[in-house]
Amino acid sequence: MENSLMNRQDNGMAQQMMPSAMATQTMNSAQLATNAREIARIQGEIFMAKQFPRNYQQALVNIQAVCSRPSLASSAVYQYAKGGTQVYGPSIRLAEQLARCWGNVRSGWETQEDLPDHCVVRTYAYDVETNVQAERIFTVPMIRHTRQGDVKLTDPRDRYEMCANQAARRLRACILEVLPVDIIDYAVDQCKQTIESNVRITPETGVQLVDAFKKFGVSKAQIEALIQRHLDALDARSYLRLQTIWTSLSDGTGKPDDFFDMSIVDEKPKAESTPQEKPRQSLRHRAQPKAEVPEAKPQPAPAKEEPAPQLEPKQETENIEYFDGDQLPGEADGDPMDSFGF
Repeated sequence: MENSLMNRQDNGMAQQMMPSAMATQTMNSAQLATNAREIARIQGEIFMAKQFPRNYQQALVNIQAVCSRPSLASSAVYQYAKGGTQVYGPSIRLAEQLARCWGNVRSGWETQEDLPDHCVVRTYAYDVETNVQAERIFTVPMIRHTRQGDVKLTDPRDRYEMCANQAARRLRACILEVLPVDIIDYAVDQCKQTIESNVRITPETGVQLVDAFKKFGVSKAQIEALIQRHLDALDARSYLRLQTIWTSLSDGTGKPDDFFDMSIVDEKPKAESTPQEKPRQSLRHRAQPKAEVPEAKPQPAPAKEEPAPQLEPKQETENIEYFDGDQLPGEADGDPMDSFGF
């Protein structure tokens, strides 16, 4: 009896372990198939790279042709502040074009783990012809920092955009690691020459720059303080510098306070009165002195002169005749009043 009971228990435990073992075996089989497929794909790419090696002269021609396009050159260089100095370098857009023109370079990013609170992302760049590779594995928290606080990302689109934004910087580093340094410097110089030769400074250029930086909270006064000149006197070199800063702000590699003095505030221009408001202001301006200064007695307006008897001139004439008439008797001898018997 005891032996039969023990046999039943062992059979029950074995039956419980069988599904888990089968599941593990199935997962291992799927993983092995995925690994085998990946190895076969990489071997095929290496074989094709050996069959069609890159042409270095043609690669330089392709890079020069790409960097001569103003649309790419305008976003080819980024800039950010580090340790009190400004750091320059090729942007992710230029790095992608360099990898394409250089040839036989695989690059990209993939999500290895997708968890509710974070994701594990891998970026890579692999030169299949020279067997040079670089990769970055990092964790992306699914949290967006805002002024109202941290917001947890649950929407699949928001989660993907967060991972793609964080992966772009690591992908650029991987691509630049597998490419020759002199090729990168050559491409950056070509982009700068393209911008300098195609920049056209017009009166609308300053307005366009102010509108472009407005979405980052940068004002016109802060831009002018950075370039040490008014936007009306903008030159090609200053425009190139502002274009590089705008690319850095757009890619997220820099912040506005890394480049601009955010304490500078634009002076608000005085509001000009419209023609309809000017009469009101003039009446108001006239009313203020009347309220402060006591009113003077009204004086009659000068009336039209009418011929009237001039009394005063007659009195003056009589006086003149009385004092200035002919000499009276006795006036020359003494007191003039003696002639009247006084």
